[in-house]
Amino acid sequence: MSLPSVLQILLPTLIPIAIGYAVARWTGVSMQPVATLLRTVFVPVILFAALRERMPFQMFLLLTVLGAAMALVGMLLVRHAHRFLKPKVDRSAAVLNIACFSLPFFALSRSSNGLGTACALFVGVALAFFAVEVRRARQLWHEPWLFAVLGAFVFQALGVSATWMDKVVSPLTASAFVLLLVYLGAALHPWASWKSADAWATVAVRLVSGAGVGLLAVLVLPISGAIAQGVVMTSLAPPATRSLALGGDGHDTVSGRAAANLGTLVSLVLIGVLLAAGWPWKL
Repeated sequence: MSLPSVLQILLPTLIPIAIGYAVARWTGVSMQPVATLLRTVFVPVILFAALRERMPFQMFLLLTVLGAAMALVGMLLVRHAHRFLKPKVDRSAAVLNIACFSLPFFALSRSSNGLGTACALFVGVALAFFAVEVRRARQLWHEPWLFAVLGAFVFQALGVSATWMDKVVSPLTASAFVLLLVYLGAALHPWASWKSADAWATVAVRLVSGAGVGLLAVLVLPISGAIAQGVVMTSLAPPATRSLALGGDGHDTVSGRAAANLGTLVSLVLIGVLLAAGWPWKL
């Protein structure tokens, strides 16, 4: 794929990120209300629409388990990283930034199958996070995305097709992707130091664990090429702070923010290189 074609795919992702960063840097606007809207309204709407329309339940279960495996392997590596890495690895390396990175990327890059795959992987990562980090099952029932997922498959099982609902959901999903990227861009300010060894180590652990599990799944599991593409691309998602994961208590560490900043840039570069090389599949 030529460089202009790669830029054409990436620009709808890069421009909102740049706008979000500029807004945060020069206006100092608080993005917490935006995060609340994303968590309670927009991400659940995306999950509901994508899973109801695109994802068979059996494939959803398989991808949910795969997403959980990506997170759990990351958590395992983070806990033992001190044995093979001198820099300190932030615990954010265990969490993929699917919500604010992968979902809008697939939606705005004209990929027809990656969005549903990323949604299912998001559910698996979120469930693993609650099981290991939060350890409070009752709090899971306070997560709006859970009800969106349950509603999507109830509608799918009953064969419900409401035209009026589609007219309501479609504009919300269309605006949600841009808003997610603007929020991601705002979260990049202040920018991390390029010399932060801890941040680079965190990004490395995130990419190694995600890509390793993703590639192994593509080789072993009986999934189609389109789904496999979504798995590989989602596995390259950068590490997410709790705010960017749109879950947990929302309290971010300085090292976690630095890793998320650098990781976002690294993931965009890696995806651009893969697209330019024409690997693994055409979007």
